[in-house]
Amino acid sequence: MLETNGMTNYTIRSFDDNGVKISPAQHIYNVDTASTGVTTDFRPTVIPSVNPTVPLSTDAGVVTALVNDRESPISNVTLNFSLNGTLQTPLNMTLVSGNMYQATIPAQPNGTRVDYSVTATAAGQTTSYNDGYFSGTTPIANLKVLNANGEPLYLDYAARIQPTITAGTGIYSTSGANNDYAQDATGGINISRTTQPSTPAIQPTSTGQIAEVRGRIGMLDGIFRLEVTPRFAETTSPFGITVISSGNTVTPNSRTIATLNANPEASEGQLVSIANVTVVSGTIPPAPASADGFLTVTDGTGAFMLKVDRDTNVPGLATPSGAFTLIGVVQQDDPLRPFTAMYSVAPRNRTDLGAPDPGATILPIGDARVDMVDNTNGTPPTDFVPDLIGQQVKVRGVVTSIDFRGGAGVEYYIQDSTGGITIFNTSTDFGPFNIGDSVEAFGLITQFNGLTEIIPGAAQTNFVLLPPGTIAPVTPQVVTLSQLANGLGEAVEGRLIRINNVTITSGTFPPTGTSSNITISDSTGSGTLRVDSDTNIDGTPTPTGTFSVIGLASQFDTTSVFDSGYQIIPRSTTDITNGGAASAITITPSPVNFGTVNTGMSAMSVININNTSTSTVTLTIPFTITGADANQFTVG
Repeated sequence: MLETNGMTNYTIRSFDDNGVKISPAQHIYNVDTASTGVTTDFRPTVIPSVNPTVPLSTDAGVVTALVNDRESPISNVTLNFSLNGTLQTPLNMTLVSGNMYQATIPAQPNGTRVDYSVTATAAGQTTSYNDGYFSGTTPIANLKVLNANGEPLYLDYAARIQPTITAGTGIYSTSGANNDYAQDATGGINISRTTQPSTPAIQPTSTGQIAEVRGRIGMLDGIFRLEVTPRFAETTSPFGITVISSGNTVTPNSRTIATLNANPEASEGQLVSIANVTVVSGTIPPAPASADGFLTVTDGTGAFMLKVDRDTNVPGLATPSGAFTLIGVVQQDDPLRPFTAMYSVAPRNRTDLGAPDPGATILPIGDARVDMVDNTNGTPPTDFVPDLIGQQVKVRGVVTSIDFRGGAGVEYYIQDSTGGITIFNTSTDFGPFNIGDSVEAFGLITQFNGLTEIIPGAAQTNFVLLPPGTIAPVTPQVVTLSQLANGLGEAVEGRLIRINNVTITSGTFPPTGTSSNITISDSTGSGTLRVDSDTNIDGTPTPTGTFSVIGLASQFDTTSVFDSGYQIIPRSTTDITNGGAASAITITPSPVNFGTVNTGMSAMSVININNTSTSTVTLTIPFTITGADANQFTVG
């Protein structure tokens, strides 16, 4: 390594052993001459931003620019802007604080393109920074303007659209992130978001929803898209998806292959249907597919590519042997500039190829939330992310919680004999369901701050009540706090659990209407008890001494790897009992209610006896019946 004091000499030392082999004390060399250095007057720097980032038609755009020049004073900062290409009168930006300059662009009607440039001058040198945005709600066609290389002319402009979702979250991606398609009357577009950062939470969509989408214009492999990924290190974002309505009819646009070949870009992102299609070459890959497959098809007017996306349920389907109607989204997979080739039609599912929908197979909850591999490469070890993230699953379970959502949408925990999971939706009011109800849920496997969830689509049929007793009742699993420790709590996450003989070491129950975390301990360690404001626990006295608590094993871990932040969430005050461990034998239901029984008729009730001890339970007969009119009944 060569080092210098910057003025008179330099030394040499070995890098890997910090100067042992080559000692800098023995390798000192004088500098021949000392330079006077170079002084350069650099141009000023300009960093602008607009507030709000995605203005409504009623919002003025406040442009703020951080302008700096270390060598010379700033003499002038100007905001030049145009509306739909028409230049407007320049605005002198005002110094508001420090090096921050500001000027305001008046509010503009829906769909107006605002191009702006901030120019700063210092010592006769200027720097300009160009950017722009679309005001209010804009038709997709206004955004989708490309140059000769197939690249967006308004790359990174912020925009707001209101399309119909034609391919919801999870159809073309199993990552859990948005790789959705939507269209309005003017065109189609891809809606994209990465899995990281995980906050704010990913907002999945469902086919048939009308949504407001806010993001920045982008492109990948020729696919024109609106990026809704939030900025890193921010807990809120101006970008996102707001569902306006659900269950709307999605009708594909009729096309011929000749029409697509004449101008494929015009249909890119749109859901289309092509009649009388036959396969010319290629076959549908078997399931599970390791890569996307491509077939050549024709309708008699030309040839086109059919893309089999490996994340759909199309792999494994027999390749059609006769004519069929092809439905799918026009996509592009062109990695090289110019981005003007490699268009295809990608069916969303088997029914888009005329095949019957096999329907969803009911999975045990343990299989739905399984984590056996690292999702980045599909091989062990586990990564605390569900292997099926981003995929649609159907499960059945018994409700073990109240609705923790407490507002629009739902948040229930359900459980079967293999595991527990959260059913979460931010907008649809399913149910209401009671603890002990048997239910069926169909939706997308996702993860929020480490907690594995199923997000059902908006249709009420995605989360339904089943006949009583379909799923066996759940008895809380007795665990210790050490089993909720970092790296271990995943085994019981989502389940109804019981922890005995705990004491509070810090924190108090919160006031009514608020939530808080309390630290508890038992003989094995410490953990978190979460008091949720949707229960009747908030506002009650904090327990003293030793007590036992029943609740849901949950998680709130904001940082990957999601192997910490496990907690227990009781459902009501009855889940907290003073005095430590309860009886090892529990009987449900208690009391037994036979309802109305006519004279001369009989009724039967099943009683569940749960023994958590290692001792044998002995039933002594005859049993006794107590209460009014007990002499009318017999036990047999």
